Amino acid sequence: MTELERALQAIPAVDRILASPPFAALGRRWRREGLRRYVQLRLASYREELRAGGEALDRRAFMARLPRAWAADWRALVGHGTRRVLNATGVALHTNLGRAPLAPAARRAVERAGRGAVDLELDLDSGKRASRVRKVEVLLRALTGAEAAFAVNNNAAALTLAVDTLAHKRRLIVSRGEQVEIGGSFRLPEILSRFAGKMVEVGTTNRTRLSDYAKAIARRGDVLLKVHRSNFRLEGYVAEADLAALAALGRERGCPLIYDLGSGRFDPEPGWLAEPQLAAVLAAGPDLVTFSADKVFGGPQAGIVLGRADLLAALRANPMARALRLGKLSLAALIETLALRLRTDAALPVQALMARSRKALRAQARDLAARLADAGPPALKVAVVDSEARSGGGAAAEADWPSAALRLRLPGRSAGRLAARLREADPAVLGVVRREELLLDMAALTPEEIPVLARVLARVLNKEAASA
Repeated sequence: MTELERALQAIPAVDRILASPPFAALGRRWRREGLRRYVQLRLASYREELRAGGEALDRRAFMARLPRAWAADWRALVGHGTRRVLNATGVALHTNLGRAPLAPAARRAVERAGRGAVDLELDLDSGKRASRVRKVEVLLRALTGAEAAFAVNNNAAALTLAVDTLAHKRRLIVSRGEQVEIGGSFRLPEILSRFAGKMVEVGTTNRTRLSDYAKAIARRGDVLLKVHRSNFRLEGYVAEADLAALAALGRERGCPLIYDLGSGRFDPEPGWLAEPQLAAVLAAGPDLVTFSADKVFGGPQAGIVLGRADLLAALRANPMARALRLGKLSLAALIETLALRLRTDAALPVQALMARSRKALRAQARDLAARLADAGPPALKVAVVDSEARSGGGAAAEADWPSAALRLRLPGRSAGRLAARLREADPAVLGVVRREELLLDMAALTPEEIPVLARVLARVLNKEAASA
């Protein structure tokens, strides 16, 4: 018998695991069938790990170690939902951490919508059914001056809906240099080729001229697509078609132009945010513009489409629009975000976050350092250093954000170990390990989070110092 066969044979029965003290304690609160299925899932994963060369345990070692660990994982799973994270990575709109923070008014709107019935698809004045995005459309048109507007559940959905509506069974013309890959290994050509009749690539990776699009147009009704390369930048011997010129070509040849803005920019400041401004994009005249609401725009996850009223009417009539529609919680937050953007006396959290100077961030870092000097271990080495942050969320990929960070060293403990212990804390702390130093960047942290961060750091670092 091989070692793998012995390890597989040593796996105890599900009922024995459920009878172990850790799971017996869980059984007093949680349904047995749910726990049974959970254990079966963990056993399936354990078998896969064994077959991949993972550590093999005999039955005694298995029962001494895994039921306790799995029960702890269950408590974390059902007790936290999504865990709070203190983002000290220097990436403000971190996709893995949920992107833009919501304004207090938007959070209150989500709570109100989640509490019970709301006028989601009902016009209270007439008592008749109404579009769920009717308020969003009015506010977006007032904010941007667009002829029409629509919203779905993210920007990928917005672009997909636009392509499926305009380019179904038609030719979609796009530059080779704009066939981008977005997060999660999703590649634009693989997504769009499912919905367009035929993808036609023009130009080269580094240079695409207006004439390339003109030569590729075969008939009226071909669709032009231009994608803003927000998550990378081409430099050197490069060229791309001007948006206004491409829009004019589309009008001349009867070919609608879709422009995927991605993250975009909606305010004059900050100056370092190298993204196209929405007002300038709309002025250039594309027929449809799509962008994300949960990045620089500062709202919940949503995809916004602005543009010609006749094309937006076609998007709304597409059966896919129902599958991609926003839920009531996201709608509630989006309406409040739009209302705040229209106010003269309000600023969204993302605006306040990105408007801070390096001087202000240094002061925040010094505040944290002072708190650690009082509460942290005596051996801890702390220094305030300049850093370069990023906006994140696929925006301004190469634009440096002047920031400041706290550099931590604890003798006897590696930076990697400290980072791992901080990720395990509640709330979790995410920093950056660089050259055996742990950096906590201030760019994405608010002043209100500093006392909380100081308490977590003191608790974890004191424990680590004591065990070193």
